[in-house]
Amino acid sequence: MKQPTSVSGKLNNLEQAKTAVQDFQVRRLKRDFRDLRMSEEYGPFSDFFATEIYSARDFTERNESFRKITGQFRSLLGEEIYHGLVSLLDLHSLTDRLDEAVAERMIAAALPPSFTETQYEKIYRDLDNYDERKQQIEMIVESLQFTHRISHQTLIGVVLKSAKVATGLFSKDRTVAVLEHAYSTLRHIRDITHLNDEIRRRELGRLDRIYGR
Repeated sequence: MKQPTSVSGKLNNLEQAKTAVQDFQVRRLKRDFRDLRMSEEYGPFSDFFATEIYSARDFTERNESFRKITGQFRSLLGEEIYHGLVSLLDLHSLTDRLDEAVAERMIAAALPPSFTETQYEKIYRDLDNYDERKQQIEMIVESLQFTHRISHQTLIGVVLKSAKVATGLFSKDRTVAVLEHAYSTLRHIRDITHLNDEIRRRELGRLDRIYGR
């Protein structure tokens, strides 16, 4: 994988290291799922997932705002959607914690921002959190199933537009807009089984390879 070469020196603070880790993982996802990104059916959502759902931009701030808005609109969203969104937040929290653990090890190892994939995978393996990584993959698949299911509900578009208007009256937050984007990309996918199967197969295969299983 091509690494950034414009930054020299070594990783010396957590924010910088986490950004480097998350940027690396976005590039890795785009590379490993290039065929799905290039497909007419899955392409728009694959790009959205890599760059918007799993991006380094305001990760913690976005999640806190997401949680606040989800609670505020619980009665409007309904229990199924509310609990599904909370599960998505749990996935984000787990991902953020796993990224932070990798970033801390990179700082301790005095790695440069242009660390290699081999260096990344060694730290990934040395953290010895296989079960959590496997849980993360299953949570990703479950979240995609949930998001796809609600995207085909007749009233979800109206609900999101109502929430967007209401939040726009007192906030410039993009959370509802992100949900609306997810809805617009997933609602055109008739069957998400193939996408989910490929995510599970490729990511579990990568996890087992790194851990030598």
